[in-house]
Amino acid sequence: SGAADVNFVLDASGFKYEKYSFLLVEDKVEQEKWILKNIDIKSFDLKSFDVSKDYSGLPKMELKMQLSINHYASLSGKRMFIPLKIYHPLKNIPSADTNRVNDIILKNSYVETDSVLFEIPSGYSFEYLPDSTHTETKFGTFEMNVSRNGNSIVYHRKLQVNKGRFPASDYPGFLKFYKTIQKVDKQQMVLVKIEN
Repeated sequence: SGAADVNFVLDASGFKYEKYSFLLVEDKVEQEKWILKNIDIKSFDLKSFDVSKDYSGLPKMELKMQLSINHYASLSGKRMFIPLKIYHPLKNIPSADTNRVNDIILKNSYVETDSVLFEIPSGYSFEYLPDSTHTETKFGTFEMNVSRNGNSIVYHRKLQVNKGRFPASDYPGFLKFYKTIQKVDKQQMVLVKIEN
């Protein structure tokens, strides 16, 4: 049907802890409002969620959710198109600026790592899986790979952003880095229904 059941865990530490830690002091009602407003997924039902803090080392918060997504995959004839990145594909990239005069300032270094395990429905075979990607620049490093294990797919994505000040002349390379990420984030795998 194209629907999906999702078990979702977000771990945030360091700079990202500062971004999400306010949820730790909110009540359940406010936490749910934030989730419903900020999860970048179309047409989902929030089945359950829990926000907690990990006290074992450096400050880290964890958000666990169970979601039901009504139309995650797109169907076309006997094919099913499945987006690989469930949460926050990179939508907003730096604007094209051919006359830039100001330096590029990246205030924070951080690492985002996404791992998604897809369990593929029976009756389908794999028609297309995206190739692995690795891009390394002075602004950061980006990599993505997809591996198959029987009827399961593991998607892995890692973005490392480097803190620093870069001259305006570096802007074309900066823009290209983010366009590469955006293009990869939009990729889908394609399944085809097995004819009986």
